[in-house]
Formats: sequence, structure tokens, C-alpha cells
Amino acid sequence: MYEPANVAERINKLLKEKNLQQKDMLMECGLNKNTISSMLSRGSMVKADTLAKIADFLSCSVDYLLGRTENPEIYHYEKASENAKKMAGNIPVVSSVKNFPIFHEEAAVPDFHAVHNRSVAYSLYADDNSMEPVIRMHELIDIIPFTELVSEEIGIFLVQDETVCRKIRLFVDKIELCPFNPDYPTLHISRFSPDHFQVLGKVALNAAQYARMKSISASVRK
Repeated sequence: MYEPANVAERINKLLKEKNLQQKDMLMECGLNKNTISSMLSRGSMVKADTLAKIADFLSCSVDYLLGRTENPEIYHYEKASENAKKMAGNIPVVSSVKNFPIFHEEAAVPDFHAVHNRSVAYSLYADDNSMEPVIRMHELIDIIPFTELVSEEIGIFLVQDETVCRKIRLFVDKIELCPFNPDYPTLHISRFSPDHFQVLGKVALNAAQYARMKSISASVRK
């Protein structure tokens, strides 16, 4: 359980560090002027999609606001030293997105590649351009075997026997799986329907993909 007061304190801390006004944040996110004070004094917690909007305004990760990490960056990359490069581990490239999970041996891609993120367990090939420009077709997608995602995180999902890579948005009554490419539809999943839905993993963007993501975020703010 996340303590609303702790979340509010982190929000106020970033506002101060970034020299931002609380009233501007509340207005942009469509929140009541007493939202933060209610979190501090009454233990009122904002909804997941609202917390994602606050994180976007602060240019930080939802994980940081929830206290899951002390790193406020959305994705964190350390400049690898020569020693760190030597410590890079080889992980398997197991298949393409659409063929994952692997049910047939012929769907497997017998390959490996080096990564520095020790949380990454395997990689998949992007077999469509639904996540362009952030993730390009045929690029490798590094996967962390973590299934508890929050709004605005990118993951690998199994929906009605079809595997897709999408950005997730969580609401009280539904889940949205959103592509970056507007030519692809957003998938809407009711929380009350029997539709088969499963989170298979969390995407760890590599440095190039992360840079494209930041570029998109910057252009949206202009």
C-alpha cells in the first residue's frame, strides 16, 4: 500500500527542485487546489491516470512518486565505464513479439546480445511499427520479467491470444494499451470482462529508444 502523504511529499520536493508552481501543476492536470493538502492530511490518494499526469508534468517516473525507486528519471542510464562494459551480460533473443510466448520451437530466434541492465532477462524482436518512432521495426526490445506495471509504462501483453508491445494506461473500469504509431488502434480492455489479458513483462528502453521517447515528450510540451 502506498502512503498518499509520502507521494505528496515527493511531489512537493520535485516542484521545489524544478522551481515549478503547485498551482500550475494542478491546473494542467485538472485537479482541485486542495488535492495535495488532502493527500497530506486526509490520506486521499489520486487515481492512477492522474498520478501519471503529475509524473508527466514533473518529468519523473511514477515509480519515483510511489517510492519504488529513489531515481526520479523515467528511465535511467549510466555511462558505462570500460570496467562496466566488460561486465555486460549476454541475454537470449528468444523470439519476435508476436511469437512470444514461444509455443513452437521454430518460432525461436537462436541469438544473444549484450546488455548492461542486470534486470533484463531476455529480448524480443519488434515485428511491426506500432511503437514507432520510439521502438522501430526489427529493433530489439529488452524485457524485464516484471508484471506489475503502472500507467504510462511500456510492456509486453497477451490479449486474446495475441501478443503486443504497448504503453499501458490504467483506469478504474478499464485498461488501455496504446501504440505510439497513430495508424494502430488503442486496445480497450474492461476490468470486468472475461477477456484474456496478461502482462508478460516490462520494456526496458535502450539509450536510443529512450532518447526518442524524450524527444516525443519534449515536442508534446511545446
